[in-house]
Amino acid sequence: MRLRLVLLLSTLSIMLACQKEKPAESEKPAEPPAAETIQPDESPAPVVAVAEPDVVVEEELPAPVEEPGPKVLKLPVKPLEARQEAKVQAVWFQGEPGTEKAKGGTSDMTVRVEANAAAEPAVGVMEEFAEGTGKQWRSSAWLAAFNASQALGLSITDHEFMVKVGGHIDGPSAGMLMTATMMALITATPLLPDTTMTGTINPDGTAGPVGGIPQKMSGAKDKGIKRFGYPLGSRNSTDLKTMQIVDVDEVGRKLGLEVMEIRDIWDAYTFLTGVEVERPEALSESEMELNGEMRTQLNAKVLSWKGRIRGDMPKLEQLITQLEAQGSNAQLNKLQLGDFVSHGNHLESVKQLQKTADELATQAENYEKNGLISAAYVTWVQLAFVVRLLQYEAEFSKAAIALDLAPIDTLITGLSAVDARVESLAMEAKVQAQKKTIGGRVNAIYALTSYAQAYTYLRLASASLSEANNMFADFQSGKRNANDAKALAEFFTTLRRPILFYAGADAMVDVAKEMMSLGAEEGTALQGDLSDAAALAKGLCSAAGANIAYFDSLVTDEIARHYQLTAEVAQNVVGELEFDYPIIRFSSDYASYADHLFAEEKDSVAPFQLAFGVYAYIGASTLVNKYYSLGANMKDDGSIDIGNVRALTYQLDSAKTRALQSAAQAKRELGFVPAAALRSYQLAVALREGSDQDKLSALEAFWYATFWSQIAIDFGRER
Repeated sequence: MRLRLVLLLSTLSIMLACQKEKPAESEKPAEPPAAETIQPDESPAPVVAVAEPDVVVEEELPAPVEEPGPKVLKLPVKPLEARQEAKVQAVWFQGEPGTEKAKGGTSDMTVRVEANAAAEPAVGVMEEFAEGTGKQWRSSAWLAAFNASQALGLSITDHEFMVKVGGHIDGPSAGMLMTATMMALITATPLLPDTTMTGTINPDGTAGPVGGIPQKMSGAKDKGIKRFGYPLGSRNSTDLKTMQIVDVDEVGRKLGLEVMEIRDIWDAYTFLTGVEVERPEALSESEMELNGEMRTQLNAKVLSWKGRIRGDMPKLEQLITQLEAQGSNAQLNKLQLGDFVSHGNHLESVKQLQKTADELATQAENYEKNGLISAAYVTWVQLAFVVRLLQYEAEFSKAAIALDLAPIDTLITGLSAVDARVESLAMEAKVQAQKKTIGGRVNAIYALTSYAQAYTYLRLASASLSEANNMFADFQSGKRNANDAKALAEFFTTLRRPILFYAGADAMVDVAKEMMSLGAEEGTALQGDLSDAAALAKGLCSAAGANIAYFDSLVTDEIARHYQLTAEVAQNVVGELEFDYPIIRFSSDYASYADHLFAEEKDSVAPFQLAFGVYAYIGASTLVNKYYSLGANMKDDGSIDIGNVRALTYQLDSAKTRALQSAAQAKRELGFVPAAALRSYQLAVALREGSDQDKLSALEAFWYATFWSQIAIDFGRER
């Protein structure tokens, strides 16, 4: 479960022109060869007729030899033994939107897959020219390798992957084509000729919308493509020449193309190969309900959190009254934090948090009244955190207005004691991670994602406090001017961050402990060691790192260029706008290096690495989807404006179906649906009826629900 922390600073709306793909440039004109797959020779035996005098006897004819590859693909599959390679056409668009220069085209893309003798992920991108591919393209190759492996019930470490492309190209929209091609190669299935597609891939395998589809269709047609796939939710797409919304099915028909709206990577595989994929029937809604014991446990936790809130209210009301009486000091009233982020006076910050608390209280009560206990639990936890944060903010503001650092130092020193709580939690988590059953291990990793957040908050708090101490030393030495309002505002903003992070760590310790207490044993006993968990963790690390690089190229690098900032400063700016961003980055780094840092404890580290990895991967995927596929913008009040609401609706429907299918598969193979999947699913169902931000959180919760079912299935399969 993710705890959405509340930003203390209101934010400027940053209109991200970087939501469009970077165009391909300087492509060499070349006729695309028909898509082909290297296959072993499987020519059918000739029909033989033997003639005798006066009698003709025909030998019994052999049964017709079908084309290579199954008609229905059954999962999971076995790893590939012989190298497989195919050439396809990746589509792109370029030129200034709204002009006749906006056009589409294709580039030759060769994809190769072969057995991997090492136990490490291996994904390579080959270029015709130095820096011919951009960050987004390279990240897409990593994500494709990870998603193709997961879709087929394999690990990214089972194979080596290579993607080669001609010319200059960037953008993420070839992700679906790369993934489907890799799946075809792993299963040794021939590709249908003259076929291409566009689209990104979400963590649950569902398709993500992209732009420029009419231009891509036209460019593909010019290069001999006859069949074109596009992601669900993109049928009404903007024609980049006219800037009008058009029906891409109609555009395709006029061009003479066979078109298909693709739901997920299994649809993409079928469109590319003609082979259906065996899919489980979706589980019914009633089978996703929490059982009586789970509901009773969560109800008890809700009562506990409500009691904490009541206990904090008297002190909070007293502090707010004092702050209102104190007023705002002119030295810190309406200070500007540079050109990128601004906030009003401290009292206004407190009032904004009060408004958030009131909204959460109403929401939590409604969830509880309607029996949506998973959502009620999460919302009461958020409210308890905001109420505690309000208390800290009021104490901080009183001292900041008076320019008195002593109370702030006392506050931070007290909060830093959470370090010991996190260390104690780690010891408990190691015990939890040794659950003996499939469901118990999944529930333990589910709880460990809360520990991952607590640990990450703690590390970020230490880093922020160190930065603030360095600033204070600069004031003392004269490097910074203590009479400079902007310098003071920057200092107090930096000093506020460790308070926020320490408070977040403290809250997540409590949540993690509660999740551990709910993590009962489920299903049959685990067989073997944790090698599968370690392999999946490495795959998630690779995918998370690719997604973060992907997001940085879309958003962070654009902010750095636009405002002429260093990469580090730009990351700090993004962190103010998207609070999860620095947490995701740190979690990804930890997951990537954990097995090297704790080489002697690899077995016990694997579940931790997996928890950090899934948190980073799904979190980074959410950021990419929000700003690229859905065209989101941040408003001045910190709320989200979704540019492509229709696509979000389709994504929610697809993600819900996918979560139900994964749950059905888990129940069929294991005999149960993991409690972690049930709780995530119930949370998603409740959140999808809320605001745009709630809908994004619902989508993420559906992705988690799918992941918990899939990881249980992976644990239950014998390698």
